[in-house]
Amino acid sequence: MLDLLPIEVLQVILDNYDYSDDPLSYYALRHVNKNFNEIIMSKKNIFPLKYEYNKYSLTHKKITELCCTKTSVTTFQWLMNNNIFFSLNHIRNLIMKNRIDVLRAGKKYSGFLEILFNRFHIHDFNDLFTYSDSISPLIIAGTYNKIEIIKLLLDAGRYGNPYLKGIGALFELSVKHSHKNLLSYLVDNHYPKIKDKLNIKVNTIIQRFDDIEDILYHLALSDKIKISQKFLSGLITKGKYNDLFIYCFLKDNVGRIDLMNLFVQTISYNNYEIFNFLLSENRIKLNNDLFSKLLIENMEHRDRIKKEFFYNLFNNHINQLNRNIPLVRIGIDNDIDEKTIEQLVINGFYYSYEEMKNVLEKKNMKLLKILVGNYKE
Repeated sequence: MLDLLPIEVLQVILDNYDYSDDPLSYYALRHVNKNFNEIIMSKKNIFPLKYEYNKYSLTHKKITELCCTKTSVTTFQWLMNNNIFFSLNHIRNLIMKNRIDVLRAGKKYSGFLEILFNRFHIHDFNDLFTYSDSISPLIIAGTYNKIEIIKLLLDAGRYGNPYLKGIGALFELSVKHSHKNLLSYLVDNHYPKIKDKLNIKVNTIIQRFDDIEDILYHLALSDKIKISQKFLSGLITKGKYNDLFIYCFLKDNVGRIDLMNLFVQTISYNNYEIFNFLLSENRIKLNNDLFSKLLIENMEHRDRIKKEFFYNLFNNHINQLNRNIPLVRIGIDNDIDEKTIEQLVINGFYYSYEEMKNVLEKKNMKLLKILVGNYKE
Protein backbone atom coordinates (compact mmCIF):
# COMPACT_ATOMS: atom_id res chain seq x y z
CA MET A 1 0.00 0.00 0.00
CA LEU A 2 2.92 2.33 0.68
CA ASP A 3 3.89 1.91 -2.94
CA LEU A 4 0.80 3.90 -3.89
CA LEU A 5 1.73 6.93 -1.82
CA PRO A 6 3.44 9.90 -3.47
CA ILE A 7 7.14 10.19 -2.75
CA GLU A 8 6.48 13.52 -0.98
CA VAL A 9 4.30 11.71 1.58
CA LEU A 10 6.93 9.05 2.08
CA GLN A 11 9.45 11.82 2.66
CA VAL A 12 7.25 13.30 5.40
CA ILE A 13 6.87 9.89 7.04
CA LEU A 14 10.62 9.38 7.14
CA ASP A 15 11.29 12.92 8.32
CA ASN A 16 9.04 12.31 11.31
CA TYR A 17 10.54 8.95 12.18
CA ASP A 18 12.37 9.17 15.50
CA TYR A 19 15.74 7.55 14.91
CA SER A 20 17.77 9.56 17.42
CA ASP A 21 18.53 6.54 19.63
CA ASP A 22 18.75 3.93 16.92
CA PRO A 23 19.88 5.25 13.51
CA LEU A 24 20.26 1.74 12.16
CA SER A 25 16.55 1.05 12.57
CA TYR A 26 16.01 4.04 10.28
CA TYR A 27 18.54 2.64 7.82
CA ALA A 28 16.67 -0.70 7.89
CA LEU A 29 13.54 1.00 6.53
CA ARG A 30 15.17 1.07 3.10
CA HIS A 31 13.91 -2.49 2.69
CA VAL A 32 10.28 -1.34 2.82
CA ASN A 33 10.20 -0.44 -0.86
CA LYS A 34 12.22 1.13 -3.65
CA ASN A 35 11.17 4.71 -2.84
CA PHE A 36 12.12 4.32 0.84
CA ASN A 37 15.47 2.97 -0.27
CA GLU A 38 16.15 5.89 -2.59
CA ILE A 39 15.20 8.48 0.04
CA ILE A 40 17.22 6.88 2.85
CA MET A 41 20.30 6.18 0.76
CA SER A 42 20.37 9.83 -0.39
CA LYS A 43 20.50 11.13 3.18
CA LYS A 44 23.65 12.87 4.42
CA ASN A 45 24.54 14.56 7.70
CA ILE A 46 21.31 13.58 9.42
CA PHE A 47 23.25 13.49 12.67
CA PRO A 48 25.50 16.19 14.12
CA LEU A 49 29.18 16.03 13.20
CA LYS A 50 30.24 14.25 16.36
CA TYR A 51 27.24 12.04 17.05
CA GLU A 52 28.00 10.06 20.18
CA TYR A 53 26.69 6.79 21.55
CA ASN A 54 28.03 4.77 24.47
CA LYS A 55 29.38 1.24 24.29
CA TYR A 56 26.28 -0.16 25.99
CA SER A 57 23.84 1.33 23.53
CA LEU A 58 21.85 -0.53 20.93
CA THR A 59 23.66 1.43 18.21
CA HIS A 60 27.05 0.25 19.44
CA LYS A 61 25.84 -3.34 19.52
CA LYS A 62 24.40 -3.15 16.01
CA ILE A 63 27.56 -1.61 14.56
CA THR A 64 29.58 -4.37 16.23
CA GLU A 65 27.42 -6.92 14.43
CA LEU A 66 27.94 -5.10 11.13
CA CYS A 67 31.72 -5.13 11.65
CA CYS A 68 31.74 -8.86 12.36
CA THR A 69 29.66 -9.92 9.36
CA LYS A 70 29.93 -9.56 5.60
CA THR A 71 28.28 -6.17 5.57
CA SER A 72 28.56 -4.21 2.33
CA VAL A 73 30.90 -1.25 2.30
CA THR A 74 27.90 0.81 1.12
CA THR A 75 26.33 0.41 4.55
CA PHE A 76 29.43 1.69 6.28
CA GLN A 77 29.64 4.60 3.86
CA TRP A 78 26.03 5.53 4.66
CA LEU A 79 26.84 5.56 8.36
CA MET A 80 29.88 7.77 7.83
CA ASN A 81 28.00 10.05 5.42
CA ASN A 82 25.63 10.65 8.31
CA ASN A 83 28.36 11.24 10.92
CA ILE A 84 27.96 7.87 12.61
CA PHE A 85 31.50 6.72 13.19
CA PHE A 86 33.07 3.78 14.98
CA SER A 87 34.79 3.09 18.25
CA LEU A 88 38.26 1.53 18.41
CA ASN A 89 36.58 -1.76 19.33
CA HIS A 90 34.64 -1.58 16.08
CA ILE A 91 37.84 -0.89 14.18
CA ARG A 92 39.45 -3.85 15.97
CA ASN A 93 36.68 -6.08 14.61
CA LEU A 94 37.06 -4.65 11.12
CA ILE A 95 40.79 -5.38 11.20
CA MET A 96 40.29 -8.92 12.48
CA LYS A 97 37.85 -9.52 9.62
CA ASN A 98 40.34 -7.94 7.19
CA ARG A 99 37.86 -5.27 6.06
CA ILE A 100 40.43 -3.09 4.36
CA ASP A 101 37.70 -1.94 1.97
CA VAL A 102 35.89 -0.27 4.88
CA LEU A 103 39.10 1.27 6.24
CA ARG A 104 39.97 2.67 2.81
CA ALA A 105 36.48 4.12 2.50
CA GLY A 106 36.82 5.64 5.96
CA LYS A 107 39.96 7.56 4.98
CA LYS A 108 37.72 10.00 3.13
CA TYR A 109 36.02 11.09 6.36
CA SER A 110 37.70 13.34 8.90
CA GLY A 111 35.62 11.87 11.73
CA PHE A 112 36.86 8.37 10.94
CA LEU A 113 40.48 9.52 10.62
CA GLU A 114 40.30 11.26 13.99
CA ILE A 115 39.51 7.92 15.60
CA LEU A 116 41.94 5.84 13.54
CA PHE A 117 44.90 8.20 14.08
CA ASN A 118 44.06 9.60 17.51
CA ARG A 119 47.39 9.87 19.36
CA PHE A 120 45.69 9.47 22.73
CA HIS A 121 44.64 5.97 21.76
CA ILE A 122 47.96 4.92 20.25
CA HIS A 123 49.36 2.04 22.26
CA ASP A 124 52.68 2.10 24.09
CA PHE A 125 54.70 0.33 21.44
CA ASN A 126 57.50 -0.54 23.85
CA ASP A 127 55.56 -2.95 26.05
CA LEU A 128 55.34 -6.35 24.33
CA PHE A 129 53.56 -7.93 27.30
CA THR A 130 50.49 -5.70 26.96
CA TYR A 131 50.04 -6.14 23.22
CA SER A 132 47.34 -8.76 23.74
CA ASP A 133 45.17 -6.13 25.50
CA SER A 134 45.88 -3.41 22.97
CA ILE A 135 43.21 -1.47 21.13
CA SER A 136 45.81 0.09 18.85
CA PRO A 137 44.83 -0.64 15.23
CA LEU A 138 48.47 -1.21 14.28
CA ILE A 139 49.06 -3.75 17.06
CA ILE A 140 45.84 -5.56 16.19
CA ALA A 141 46.78 -5.67 12.50
CA GLY A 142 50.23 -7.00 13.41
CA THR A 143 48.84 -9.61 15.78
CA TYR A 144 46.45 -10.94 13.14
CA ASN A 145 48.94 -10.60 10.28
CA LYS A 146 46.86 -8.19 8.19
CA ILE A 147 49.59 -6.91 5.90
CA GLU A 148 47.48 -4.70 3.65
CA ILE A 149 45.97 -2.94 6.65
CA ILE A 150 49.44 -2.43 8.11
CA LYS A 151 50.51 -0.85 4.83
CA LEU A 152 47.46 1.41 4.88
CA LEU A 153 48.28 2.62 8.39
CA LEU A 154 52.00 3.11 7.82
CA ASP A 155 51.66 4.69 4.38
CA ALA A 156 49.07 7.24 5.52
CA GLY A 157 51.82 9.83 5.82
CA ARG A 158 55.54 9.96 6.54
CA TYR A 159 55.31 13.07 8.69
CA GLY A 160 53.28 13.11 11.88
CA ASN A 161 52.04 9.55 11.43
CA PRO A 162 52.03 8.08 14.98
CA TYR A 163 52.07 4.52 13.67
CA LEU A 164 55.59 4.89 12.29
CA LYS A 165 56.78 4.64 15.90
CA GLY A 166 55.25 1.16 16.03
CA ILE A 167 57.44 -0.52 13.40
CA GLY A 168 59.62 -2.03 16.10
CA ALA A 169 56.52 -3.42 17.78
CA LEU A 170 55.43 -4.97 14.47
CA PHE A 171 58.80 -6.70 14.27
CA GLU A 172 58.32 -8.13 17.77
CA LEU A 173 54.86 -9.36 16.80
CA SER A 174 56.13 -10.96 13.59
CA VAL A 175 58.61 -13.00 15.63
CA LYS A 176 56.22 -13.77 18.49
CA HIS A 177 53.50 -15.08 16.17
CA SER A 178 55.79 -16.45 13.42
CA HIS A 179 54.23 -14.18 10.79
CA LYS A 180 56.67 -14.73 7.94
CA ASN A 181 54.99 -12.38 5.46
CA LEU A 182 54.96 -9.57 8.05
CA LEU A 183 58.66 -10.08 8.76
CA SER A 184 59.38 -10.10 5.02
CA TYR A 185 57.40 -6.86 4.56
CA LEU A 186 59.35 -5.15 7.36
CA VAL A 187 62.71 -6.32 6.00
CA ASP A 188 61.86 -5.08 2.50
CA ASN A 189 60.25 -1.78 3.47
CA HIS A 190 61.44 -0.72 6.92
CA TYR A 191 64.83 -2.37 7.38
CA PRO A 192 66.63 0.67 8.93
CA LYS A 193 64.12 0.74 11.79
CA ILE A 194 64.42 -2.96 12.61
CA LYS A 195 68.06 -3.79 11.82
CA ASP A 196 69.26 -3.66 15.44
CA LYS A 197 66.39 -5.82 16.68
CA LEU A 198 66.93 -8.15 13.74
CA ASN A 199 70.52 -8.89 14.69
CA ILE A 200 69.63 -9.31 18.35
CA LYS A 201 66.79 -11.74 17.65
CA VAL A 202 68.20 -13.62 14.69
CA ASN A 203 68.59 -16.87 16.61
CA THR A 204 65.01 -16.65 17.89
CA ILE A 205 63.84 -16.07 14.32
CA ILE A 206 65.72 -19.11 13.04
CA GLN A 207 64.27 -21.37 15.73
CA ARG A 208 60.70 -20.04 15.76
CA PHE A 209 59.96 -20.08 12.02
CA ASP A 210 59.64 -23.37 10.17
CA ASP A 211 60.54 -22.13 6.69
CA ILE A 212 62.44 -18.88 6.53
CA GLU A 213 65.47 -19.77 4.45
CA ASP A 214 64.54 -17.35 1.67
CA ILE A 215 64.47 -14.38 4.06
CA LEU A 216 67.71 -15.46 5.75
CA TYR A 217 69.42 -15.83 2.36
CA HIS A 218 68.20 -12.38 1.36
CA LEU A 219 69.58 -10.89 4.58
CA ALA A 220 72.93 -12.63 4.12
CA LEU A 221 73.28 -11.84 0.41
CA SER A 222 72.46 -8.17 0.93
CA ASP A 223 74.68 -7.83 4.03
CA LYS A 224 71.68 -6.87 6.14
CA ILE A 225 72.63 -9.23 8.92
CA LYS A 226 75.87 -9.90 10.78
CA ILE A 227 77.37 -13.34 10.21
CA SER A 228 77.96 -13.82 13.92
CA GLN A 229 78.59 -16.77 16.18
CA LYS A 230 74.97 -16.55 17.26
CA PHE A 231 73.71 -16.64 13.68
CA LEU A 232 75.80 -19.65 12.67
CA SER A 233 74.95 -21.46 15.90
CA GLY A 234 71.27 -20.94 15.20
CA LEU A 235 71.62 -22.47 11.75
CA ILE A 236 73.32 -25.56 13.22
CA THR A 237 70.66 -25.94 15.89
CA LYS A 238 67.78 -25.66 13.43
CA GLY A 239 69.32 -28.23 11.10
CA LYS A 240 67.28 -27.12 8.09
CA TYR A 241 69.49 -24.40 6.64
CA ASN A 242 72.80 -26.16 6.16
CA ASP A 243 73.41 -24.75 2.68
CA LEU A 244 72.98 -21.26 4.11
CA PHE A 245 75.47 -22.05 6.88
CA ILE A 246 78.05 -23.17 4.31
CA TYR A 247 77.46 -20.08 2.17
CA CYS A 248 77.85 -17.73 5.16
CA PHE A 249 80.86 -19.61 6.50
CA LEU A 250 82.70 -19.41 3.18
CA LYS A 251 81.68 -15.80 2.63
CA ASP A 252 82.65 -14.44 6.02
CA ASN A 253 85.96 -14.01 7.78
CA VAL A 254 85.85 -17.12 9.95
CA GLY A 255 88.76 -15.91 12.03
CA ARG A 256 86.20 -14.15 14.25
CA ILE A 257 84.22 -17.36 14.77
CA ASP A 258 84.85 -19.95 17.49
CA LEU A 259 85.12 -23.01 15.23
CA MET A 260 85.48 -25.45 18.08
CA ASN A 261 82.25 -24.25 19.63
CA LEU A 262 80.44 -24.64 16.31
CA PHE A 263 81.86 -28.13 15.86
CA VAL A 264 80.71 -29.18 19.32
CA GLN A 265 77.24 -27.89 18.46
CA THR A 266 77.08 -30.07 15.36
CA ILE A 267 77.58 -33.07 17.64
CA SER A 268 75.12 -31.91 20.30
CA TYR A 269 72.41 -31.30 17.70
CA ASN A 270 73.38 -34.23 15.44
CA ASN A 271 73.86 -32.00 12.40
CA TYR A 272 76.01 -34.39 10.39
CA GLU A 273 76.10 -32.24 7.22
CA ILE A 274 77.80 -29.29 8.91
CA PHE A 275 79.83 -31.77 11.02
CA ASN A 276 81.27 -33.21 7.80
CA PHE A 277 81.76 -29.76 6.30
CA LEU A 278 83.81 -28.48 9.25
CA LEU A 279 85.98 -31.60 9.19
CA SER A 280 86.63 -31.32 5.45
CA GLU A 281 89.54 -29.42 3.92
CA ASN A 282 91.21 -29.04 7.32
CA ARG A 283 88.76 -26.36 8.41
CA ILE A 284 89.12 -27.67 11.91
CA LYS A 285 92.06 -29.80 12.95
CA LEU A 286 91.60 -32.50 15.57
CA ASN A 287 93.76 -35.43 16.55
CA ASN A 288 92.02 -38.74 17.20
CA ASP A 289 92.08 -38.34 20.98
CA LEU A 290 90.40 -34.91 20.97
CA PHE A 291 87.99 -35.95 18.24
CA SER A 292 86.90 -39.03 20.21
CA LYS A 293 86.68 -37.09 23.47
CA LEU A 294 84.47 -34.36 21.98
CA LEU A 295 82.18 -36.91 20.39
CA ILE A 296 81.57 -38.91 23.53
CA GLU A 297 81.22 -35.87 25.78
CA ASN A 298 78.52 -34.43 23.55
CA MET A 299 76.76 -37.64 22.55
CA GLU A 300 76.39 -39.21 25.98
CA HIS A 301 74.38 -36.35 27.49
CA ARG A 302 71.62 -36.71 24.89
CA ASP A 303 68.68 -39.04 25.47
CA ARG A 304 68.66 -40.05 21.81
CA ILE A 305 71.10 -39.81 18.93
CA LYS A 306 69.76 -39.41 15.43
CA LYS A 307 70.49 -42.57 13.52
CA GLU A 308 71.63 -40.54 10.50
CA PHE A 309 74.35 -38.94 12.63
CA PHE A 310 75.50 -42.29 13.98
CA TYR A 311 75.63 -43.91 10.55
CA ASN A 312 77.54 -40.93 9.15
CA LEU A 313 80.06 -41.36 11.94
CA PHE A 314 80.36 -45.07 11.24
CA ASN A 315 80.58 -44.74 7.44
CA ASN A 316 82.85 -41.69 7.16
CA HIS A 317 84.88 -41.19 10.34
CA ILE A 318 85.41 -44.57 11.98
CA ASN A 319 89.17 -44.51 11.38
CA GLN A 320 89.50 -41.31 13.44
CA LEU A 321 87.87 -42.84 16.52
CA ASN A 322 89.69 -44.38 19.45
CA ARG A 323 88.53 -47.94 20.08
CA ASN A 324 88.15 -47.47 23.84
CA ILE A 325 85.15 -45.12 23.53
CA PRO A 326 81.69 -46.59 24.33
CA LEU A 327 80.38 -46.39 20.76
CA VAL A 328 78.92 -49.90 20.97
CA ARG A 329 76.85 -48.94 24.02
CA ILE A 330 75.64 -45.74 22.35
CA GLY A 331 74.66 -47.75 19.27
CA ILE A 332 72.72 -50.28 21.37
CA ASP A 333 70.97 -47.54 23.36
CA ASN A 334 69.85 -45.92 20.11
CA ASP A 335 68.65 -49.10 18.41
CA ILE A 336 71.31 -49.15 15.69
CA ASP A 337 70.97 -52.28 13.55
CA GLU A 338 72.82 -55.49 14.45
CA LYS A 339 75.00 -55.46 11.34
CA THR A 340 76.48 -52.06 12.21
CA ILE A 341 77.02 -53.06 15.87
CA GLU A 342 78.73 -56.23 14.65
CA GLN A 343 81.09 -54.18 12.48
CA LEU A 344 81.95 -51.98 15.47
CA VAL A 345 82.72 -55.12 17.50
CA ILE A 346 84.85 -56.59 14.71
CA ASN A 347 86.72 -53.26 14.45
CA GLY A 348 87.67 -53.58 18.11
CA PHE A 349 85.38 -51.04 19.79
CA TYR A 350 85.06 -51.56 23.51
CA TYR A 351 82.07 -53.19 25.20
CA SER A 352 81.50 -55.06 28.45
CA TYR A 353 79.03 -57.24 30.32
CA GLU A 354 76.84 -54.18 30.77
CA GLU A 355 76.21 -53.97 27.02
CA MET A 356 75.41 -57.69 26.88
CA LYS A 357 73.03 -57.30 29.82
CA ASN A 358 71.34 -54.36 28.06
CA VAL A 359 70.87 -56.41 24.88
CA LEU A 360 69.48 -59.34 26.90
CA GLU A 361 66.94 -57.03 28.54
CA LYS A 362 65.90 -55.87 25.08
CA LYS A 363 65.50 -59.60 24.17
CA ASN A 364 67.64 -59.13 21.08
CA MET A 365 69.06 -62.63 20.89
CA LYS A 366 70.67 -62.10 17.51
CA LEU A 367 72.75 -59.18 18.75
CA LEU A 368 73.49 -60.93 22.04
CA LYS A 369 74.95 -63.86 20.12
CA ILE A 370 77.22 -61.44 18.20
CA LEU A 371 78.45 -59.80 21.39
CA VAL A 372 79.06 -63.06 23.23
CA GLY A 373 80.79 -64.60 20.23
CA ASN A 374 83.25 -61.70 19.87
CA TYR A 375 83.79 -60.88 23.54
CA LYS A 376 87.36 -60.72 24.76
CA GLU A 377 88.35 -60.58 28.42
